[in-house]
Amino acid sequence: MNVRTYISYDVFSKRYIFKNPVTGQVEKFKRLHDFRDGWAAIQLENDKWTFIHENGERWHPSYLNVTDFVDGVAAVKVDEDKWMFIDKNRRLLTKKAFKNVNNQSGGVALVQLKNGSWSYLDKKTGELWKQRFKEASTFSSAGLACVRLKLGGYTFVDRKGKLWKQRFSSATSFNHGIASVKLGRKKTYVNAFGDECSEEYVDKLEEIFDDPKKFLDLPTERFLDKEFIKLAVAQVKASLADPTPIKFDSSRTYAIEHAKELLIQIKDKIRIETAEAQRLRYLQKKRNKEFSGFIDGSFGL
Repeated sequence: MNVRTYISYDVFSKRYIFKNPVTGQVEKFKRLHDFRDGWAAIQLENDKWTFIHENGERWHPSYLNVTDFVDGVAAVKVDEDKWMFIDKNRRLLTKKAFKNVNNQSGGVALVQLKNGSWSYLDKKTGELWKQRFKEASTFSSAGLACVRLKLGGYTFVDRKGKLWKQRFSSATSFNHGIASVKLGRKKTYVNAFGDECSEEYVDKLEEIFDDPKKFLDLPTERFLDKEFIKLAVAQVKASLADPTPIKFDSSRTYAIEHAKELLIQIKDKIRIETAEAQRLRYLQKKRNKEFSGFIDGSFGL
């Protein structure tokens, strides 16, 4: 069932419309998020939030705010500065409440404790990490988060809670597998292995990953360049939107071999997507020539 066909937006009342696919009953909501894991977050007329299933089943009770379901878990705001995690069976993942949350994918949620410190929650077990940080980010597609330590300095941590040994005076989150850091007063870049990268090399990589189609122009020999592979492994994962974490605890040789396979995959993926995009554009132009008319006051999301 394509649930999006049952959703529209009324531009006059400024309300989202959901038509129950089972009963045909129509309901209006102030806000309606995309369906995830079968459920979508909705905002009611009293400004509170709850969930609706794609079969039309409504969730009770309602909350001050909610996040979408990610990894089968959602966060709900039950009071001011009090967020809790629940599963699709309405069961609490943990009895602990948090000041702020970020319910990202990847099995680990970023949470802020009542004392202002930050940590991470394992959404599979409901266990809170023992580490506490002054500041913390969400995990990048490279499987790493930037954290500020209580004793000073910044570093990175993976989803298993393993901290890097390196310490930096400042650091940013990873973007396409590259993070900007400061070693004392020296500004530089590191990849997901912790290797230092020159600014010139980073610029070249960013140029490629800002426009992945450039992979098609790369000679085959480039994919056998050990240094290129070593630096590109995390960026390829990001371009593929592959949530599976890279096995950084594996040997460097294994990671490089794994990256070669990923680089080949992305070249094939881009070729397929490019061909599909061209086909869809052709069909759209053909339809536009065959049909013209008026659009009603609502549109599908």
